[in-house]
Amino acid sequence: MKSHNSRHTYKTLITIVVMVLFSGCKEHKNNLPVKEEVEVAVKVDSIIKPIKKDLNNCDVNTELEKFIFTTEKKVDLSQSPHLDEYSNYIYDNAITFKDEILELMTCDNLSEDQKRLLLRLMNGLTYDEYISFIESSYKLYKDKKITKFNLVNSVLFNFTAHRHYPLKYYKLKKTKQVLALIKADSILMSDEVLKMRIEKTLTGEYWSEMLEFYNSPAMAYPKEDLKKMLETW
Repeated sequence: MKSHNSRHTYKTLITIVVMVLFSGCKEHKNNLPVKEEVEVAVKVDSIIKPIKKDLNNCDVNTELEKFIFTTEKKVDLSQSPHLDEYSNYIYDNAITFKDEILELMTCDNLSEDQKRLLLRLMNGLTYDEYISFIESSYKLYKDKKITKFNLVNSVLFNFTAHRHYPLKYYKLKKTKQVLALIKADSILMSDEVLKMRIEKTLTGEYWSEMLEFYNSPAMAYPKEDLKKMLETW
């Protein structure tokens, strides 16, 4: 019985030695110990693993939030952004909603079309207020909160309710300053169409074309009505 136990112990020792030798053979794969290989694998995995972005999903509390979050994600703006009585109210009281609308542009759960609607309704601002709004919108664009399309077509060249900031006031200092801010952006100015539109705005050519359009037979505005409209735009 004793010799049987001795043989068993001897066989166990041989098995352990073989396992140690086998592990030693695996130890230096690609000149890296096994332990280090595991650590490198973990490090590489942590590099390629996508980082979850913290979304800024806004709640629905205020009347403005209720309005925009109940609007369809795909807003049809082909005719007019004045979808209902409340959107007209926003336009008529744009200065009251300006700061909240700028804040809403940071919401990740607001679609680009919903943002576009709110931006266009800001055409109800006065000239000075709107120039400030352009500057704030440009910062939002730089922070990737609004798209280039919205900056250009919903802010810079926003013709809602036939108001044409900054086309009509191309001679004023503030207009030149805010357009200089846009012109200084090399990425935006790589767009030749946008570059041309800004140049035509600064020279007054764009406003002349707009006046020609409104005076054309296709628009059929009575002269007196057109004169009043141009004065209030």
